[in-house]
Amino acid sequence: MNKNRTRFLTRLAMLVAVMIVLDVTPLGYIKVGTIEITTMLIPVMIGAAILGPTGGAILGAFFGLTSFMQCLGIPSLSLFGSTLLSINAFYTFVLCMVPRIIMGVLSAYVFRWVSKIQPKGVIPYILSSLTAALTNTVLFTSLVIILFGSTDYISGFRGGMSLLAFVAAFVGINGLIEAVFCTLIGGGMAKVLVKIGERTKH
Repeated sequence: MNKNRTRFLTRLAMLVAVMIVLDVTPLGYIKVGTIEITTMLIPVMIGAAILGPTGGAILGAFFGLTSFMQCLGIPSLSLFGSTLLSINAFYTFVLCMVPRIIMGVLSAYVFRWVSKIQPKGVIPYILSSLTAALTNTVLFTSLVIILFGSTDYISGFRGGMSLLAFVAAFVGINGLIEAVFCTLIGGGMAKVLVKIGERTKH
């Protein structure tokens, strides 16, 4: 039991360390033209697969905290977040935290469920990572609408668009590219790390 707990804490600490590096460098939010890919998703995806729901929740919460800290930082670096923070700090905290925690937990359970059906292969890793990416995007966008949809700031974004059209525009190509990129990288890395872990047990 102590050995398993030590292994869990060691892996968790390593993934948190990776997230810190991503957060304090441009690697956490890669910008290519108008596309921005949030690679902070990847350690959460990996943790959900190899550490389970608890690990996924902790890493998701850490991701949420780094997002909230960005809102508190230089406004020009996170204009959207800092503007929402100025409107309602508590709602902004909920917006940053809740989608990321649920993302980590749900991704871990999807991995467990799919692994029971197909214990070998990469499918459980890919589907759990895709779940994390989609859950983050869908919940984040939904909470933006629920918590801030009636504000002048978000109304200005909508510009008379219907709710469905606004969601599609808000997610857009950027969200799809981010989901594909993070799913492939996160799923592949999780698979490799699990294989390495299995070898070190023997």
